[in-house]
Amino acid sequence: MRNEGVSAEAIREGGLRWSAHQASSCPGVLLAVEDTTSVSYAHAAAAGLGTTGSRREAKHRGYLVHSILLLESVSERTIGLMEQRHWSRDAAVYGKKHARKQRAYEDKESFKWEQASRRMAERLGETMKRTISVCDRELDIYEYLSYKLEQSHRFVLRAQSDRCLLTSARRLFATVDRDAQTLCHDSVAVRWPSVVVVGHVRRPLRCGVCKCSCKPPPIVEAPIRSR
Repeated sequence: MRNEGVSAEAIREGGLRWSAHQASSCPGVLLAVEDTTSVSYAHAAAAGLGTTGSRREAKHRGYLVHSILLLESVSERTIGLMEQRHWSRDAAVYGKKHARKQRAYEDKESFKWEQASRRMAERLGETMKRTISVCDRELDIYEYLSYKLEQSHRFVLRAQSDRCLLTSARRLFATVDRDAQTLCHDSVAVRWPSVVVVGHVRRPLRCGVCKCSCKPPPIVEAPIRSR
């Protein structure tokens, strides 16, 4: 595309805002499923791209893409993308993870996830109140959790850190295993304890925690065969 009057960013923003418009007319609770993936290439042109994995000497180069896909919670119908950003890691500064505690949160790659949530909230407006963000464990970050709670956003994420609690002498995972009541639904068992308060040097966070696990399949005496 060589039209100076049109930018790729404007085209993308138009599609994202159309998804937000569609979401406003969808009844009930919406799910904003988000995750980061890597797109890698092995051909010669990829030499100018950044690293996507944990090895500096990897032959493949590419970029990372963080996307938020909006779904209807009951029908599971896809409404559309609510946010998507891509970036490339600079191979010249590879290995800076060990110094992450010395860098400001806004300078870290993980800050991009909060930025994505902010842009989604801006597009959705009032619809954000009935939207639940569904995140993987890479978003189990104190700053991200703090932001979502401060904004009264609804969210579910997979815990990565066995955090200290102010409400128990035990850590998070042991508290869930010991204190939770088990609720079973079809093939999934859910252990749901009371609300826990995650301790932190800056400010405690009040969170609800549950543990989900798949129940083992029933034992079949005779194998089922088909022709």
